[in-house]
Amino acid sequence: MSKDKYNNKQLYLGVDGGGSKCRAVLYSEQDGVIGDAISGPANALRGVAQAQKHIVEATDAALAQAGLPAEYKSNLIAGIGLAGLNLEACMNEMKLWASPFKNTFYTTDLHIACIGAHGGEDGAVMIIGTGSSALVSENNELFELGGHGFPVGDAGSGAWLGFKSIELTLRVMEGLVKTSDFIDEIVSIYKINKAVDLAQLVSGYSPTDFGKLAPVVVKHALQKDAHALAIMQAGAQYLSQLAKKLLDGRDVKLSLIGGLSPLVEKYLDADVVAKLTPAKQPPEIGAVFFAQQQIKAL
Repeated sequence: MSKDKYNNKQLYLGVDGGGSKCRAVLYSEQDGVIGDAISGPANALRGVAQAQKHIVEATDAALAQAGLPAEYKSNLIAGIGLAGLNLEACMNEMKLWASPFKNTFYTTDLHIACIGAHGGEDGAVMIIGTGSSALVSENNELFELGGHGFPVGDAGSGAWLGFKSIELTLRVMEGLVKTSDFIDEIVSIYKINKAVDLAQLVSGYSPTDFGKLAPVVVKHALQKDAHALAIMQAGAQYLSQLAKKLLDGRDVKLSLIGGLSPLVEKYLDADVVAKLTPAKQPPEIGAVFFAQQQIKAL
């Protein structure tokens, strides 16, 4: 593809940034997605500068995939949805960015997930990935729950599962709780046998670092390990409560988004599962739709 091909076509950039990665797609109304790339974490709560850096990296990679130079960023209309932008301080800091794009519109990762999942129609979404949060869009109004950030929030998320696993492992190491195959695997991963040494190792862990233990929790929960199962069930109980509060008095469908969602779904309450519907489009396409909505409203 060449730059000439898009001379008379407006291209859109859709960005979905979370605790483990940033995804950027280039979108043409005539051709659909023409570039799709991933870079590092882009949770604004963990650092706006890092989020901006990874947005640019993912965008440049998507442009290269489409055969376009990095300088083409100045022609893009960007819709950017990031974890952490539900916090006013993060949103205000993000808006100070002299972005390299033609137009830039910011919202939360939840909002773009909801737009994509329900094609811009009313609906609800719950993200279960490195973090966790939920949002409903009804009659042009948004209502959000959770998303307070790790470690004070994000229960049921990958980071939370990993954190709870370490917490339990420390208790086992000090003889307060009996071990299990699940705990034994965690000990083998770190090759540490003293609680104080493990505590020191994880003291500077990010949500992404803790999230790396989530697959271990899921695996042992499926094998009916009591410790792993208890952690999974506790996280799912919180997420079920979140979903029920979100849907209370509202006749809308709920879509689950995020890498952990299909693994957590089986532990959710039956009445929550009954409300679930597959997402129509992924969050990054929701970000494109958001950019299109915003530019038309100018």
